[in-house]
Amino acid sequence: MHPIWGPPRPATTPADRRLALLSVLIGGIALVAKPGLYLLARRAPQLLLLVFVLDWAATLLAVVAIRLGRRAVSRIDNTSDKRGVMMAQVGLMLGWANIAYVVFSIVIWPFSQLTSNIHP
Repeated sequence: MHPIWGPPRPATTPADRRLALLSVLIGGIALVAKPGLYLLARRAPQLLLLVFVLDWAATLLAVVAIRLGRRAVSRIDNTSDKRGVMMAQVGLMLGWANIAYVVFSIVIWPFSQLTSNIHP
């Protein structure tokens, strides 16, 4: 006879856990790349086009991290693997933090340009 709350939850597969870990790694790399690219652009303005391309590549990596994190959460959520769910949620948070950084930069950049033109 089954308990009142139903049968035991299934175990997570190693592929599900790897998906969550991949989401964390990609989201972390994308988030760390943003300030690094900013510093590179400040130190070497001649590489601005390369920095621009790499910055958008890091943003696309953040989107990939979000998609992988969502997929991992949906796979792991109904299992007994709490660590895998937390890992997938960290990947989601890193991806969304990168997107927030991009939005923040887009909003702040015009104001920084305006103030640099006012105070030469």
